[in-house]
Amino acid sequence: MNLSRRNFMKIAGLSAAAVAGAALFTGCSGSGQLMLPVRFSVTVIGKDIQKALDTKQWSVGANLSQNAQKDFINAHVRSQFPMYEVESIERKTDTLDGKETDYLYVTLKTS
Repeated sequence: MNLSRRNFMKIAGLSAAAVAGAALFTGCSGSGQLMLPVRFSVTVIGKDIQKALDTKQWSVGANLSQNAQKDFINAHVRSQFPMYEVESIERKTDTLDGKETDYLYVTLKTS
C-alpha cells in the first residue's frame, strides 16, 4: 500500500485527536475531575442496543458543557450505531454498583 504524505498527515492528526479525546471518555481517578457514567434509555433503541452501549461503561467529564457532552456521546454512539444520535441528556442520581451516583441518562433518536 502506498501512503501519500497528505493521507499520512490526516491519519496522524486523527490518531492524535483520538488519544487526546480518550481521556474524556474514561475516568482518571487521580485527576480530581468528576466523571459521570453514561446510561441509555431503551425508548428508541431497544434493550439489545441499550445493553451493548451500557456494557461499555464509560464516563464523560461533568465539567463539560452539555453541548460538549452531547458531541462526545454522539461520537461514541455513532462509532457503533451510526443510525442513532443524542436527543436529550439528563443528569440523574441513582444507586449504581451499590452506591449513590450521579450519571447522565441519554435518550437517542434516529438520525
